[in-house]
Order: sequence, then structure tokens, then C-alpha cells
Amino acid sequence: MDTKRFQMNYTGNTLIIFFFIILVNTSKAQAPVRVPFGQQINKVEEKPLSEIVKDIKYIPLETIPECLLSEDISQIEIFNGKIFVCDYKHVFIFDLEGRFINKVAKQGRGPGEYSTQGFTNFLVDQNQEHILIFDFMSKRMITYGFDGTFLFEKGINFSPGHYEWVNKNIIVVFNLDLTYEKLPWTDLYFLDPNGRIINKNRFDYDKNNKYAFTVFPALFYQFHDKIRYKNPHQNLIYEITKDNSLRPVYYLDYGVYESKSGVDEFEFSVNEKKEVSARSNPQGFEKIGILRIDETNGYLLISYAHKNGKQFAVWDKKTEKFYRVFDESFESYGFSDDIMGGIPFVPCYTTGSYLVSYVHAFKLIESLKNFEKNNDLKDIVSKIKEEDNPVLIIGKIKE
Repeated sequence: MDTKRFQMNYTGNTLIIFFFIILVNTSKAQAPVRVPFGQQINKVEEKPLSEIVKDIKYIPLETIPECLLSEDISQIEIFNGKIFVCDYKHVFIFDLEGRFINKVAKQGRGPGEYSTQGFTNFLVDQNQEHILIFDFMSKRMITYGFDGTFLFEKGINFSPGHYEWVNKNIIVVFNLDLTYEKLPWTDLYFLDPNGRIINKNRFDYDKNNKYAFTVFPALFYQFHDKIRYKNPHQNLIYEITKDNSLRPVYYLDYGVYESKSGVDEFEFSVNEKKEVSARSNPQGFEKIGILRIDETNGYLLISYAHKNGKQFAVWDKKTEKFYRVFDESFESYGFSDDIMGGIPFVPCYTTGSYLVSYVHAFKLIESLKNFEKNNDLKDIVSKIKEEDNPVLIIGKIKE
């Protein structure tokens, strides 16, 4: 036998097998994890809060004329001993005990003022200690100091939706200019902290799919210092990579409800005066709309709208089970608070190593009046009034 020829053939075959193994493993690594959403959507379990957080703290926000919040909170961030709270009109800054520090942003038409539309979220620039907001109506990025001082603004050429930091130097913004007829369509813009566009993402448009008008938002959330993203028109959850591309991580399998994904939530009509009116579309009753996603080492936490309203469910990474979480004692969805004996916990925001939620003061008082409370929670409830600012609920995530 020709030894050299044998060695060459052996080496060549080994390389082929080696590259085949790499190809197979790479394909597996890129395949998103399937979450059996629609198949297990009717499963309901009660789950203690202590399984996902180490401890929990109720923080009543100070109520004085300078910091009266609107009815709803759109975002909460915690940074450097401060709590930043947005109510669609301002960003209020409190300390970790809930004492008011400052208010940022002003409504109006001048430089540094946002339009009547308000804003849904904000960014904390930890490097510069700035607060950034995007004004939808005027298509501007506006930057303030922590003391509320207007610093500068930058016009942009698209309609900004939700936004988040990819890292400390890059911002990702969802584009609300949903003109599918005009391809290619950009769903994500990547900007630097000065508002300069540095990259775009072309949406993976499928001409065979119907992309319905939707009221459900694009979602960003942090997990292990990385940003994950869900487009409202897809069942995929992506991770935004270092080069600003998208890597699919989870596939939400809606099962029998998948056929409803292309249904509009509203029906529109135009009268003789060319006035547009809208009403709920009955066909959208069974459509699944994702409202919020958070993630810990053990669970994917999903708030969603379906049939009778808002629901809350988890996907257990270890058991690979999906189920709705319900607190029988309060007859409400959410984790049962076995730590402080409080109300069911549904995370509204992830900030650093914390899961954060909030409750209106009047609702907390009403919800706990017939339940046993530990002394700390009893003391908190006794000191608040129904008309006070909301009470934050902050849980330290388990490693």
C-alpha cells in the first residue's frame, strides 16, 4: 500500500468529517429553543415568589406636589442608588427609600421640550449621567442631565418606538414607520448617544404572510448583560449580537392560535366626512399578543393578552413546561408572595439584577385589608393613603 496516499486520504477524510461535525453543531447552536406556548396555554399552576427572587422590598414613592405621578408608570430603572420612574410625561428621580430628588423633561414646543404625545420610555446614560428620550411626534432624541437641565437634541428621520441600550455606546430603536409596501423595511436603527445612525437592520419580510395592524409593542429586555428583542410581527425572540445582527434564541409556538396571528386587533371605517373610526375586531379574540418579556436563569416570564384579557405565564427552562401562574388566595395571576405576604407579583420591568413591579396605593390598601401581613408590610400600608403615589415592589433576582 502507498503509505503517503493512505495518509493523504485519511487526512482528507478526517477533515471532511471534522468540518461536517462543526457544521452540524453550528446549526444546532443557531436553532432557537421552542417554547410550547399554544399547546400548554391552558395549564395553570401556583408558584411561590421565593423561587425567582432572594428577597423583596415595598417602596412607597413620596407624594408631594412636585412629584405627583400620572395614573400609570411606563418604565422604572435603578442606577447608582437612584430610582428613575417614567409616567409618560416626566422622569422622576427618587432615592432607594422613595424620597423625591428631581424631575426631568418638560412638555411644550420649544427646544428640549417633548410634544403632547409624551414618551413611553427613557434611557439612563451611565457614562455621562444623562437621561435620553425619543419624542415620537417631532422625531427627536432629547438629552437631559440628572438635574433636569436640557443639554441637546438631535432630529431623526424615522418614527421611534421602544428603544434600549445594546451596550454603553450603542442604542437600538424600533422603527414605527411600518410601510411594508415599500421594501426593504428597516425595523431597527442603531444610534450612538449623540443620535447619529451607525447601522440598520433589514426586517426579514415574508411576502406570503399577512402583517396585520397591531397594537402590541416591539420588546427589548436584558439578560446577562445582553439585549434580546421581539418584533411584534414575529414569534421569534432574538439576541442582538456584538455586530448588531440578530440571533434567534426562542421560538414561541402558538400552536392552534398561530392562524390568528395575521388578524387585525381593530377594524377601521371611514365615513362620508372622511373621519376614521375604529372598533375591536371580534376575530382577534383568540389572538396572542405579547405585552412583556423578562428572563432569569431558570425562567422565561411572559405577560400577554389573550381572550379574556391580560395573562401571565412562565416557561420553565429546566422542565421545559409552559404554564400560567395564578395566586388562588387573591384570585389573580402572578407569583404568590411567600416572602412578605403581599399581593401577587408580576414583573413589569427588569433593571440590572432586579425584577420590578408597582401597585397603586389604593389597590394595595384594598387588596391587603382582609389578609394577614407581616409587621413590615403592615407598617407600610398603615402609612400610605389611597391618593398617594404608587408603591414599587422590587425583588432581587436569584443567581
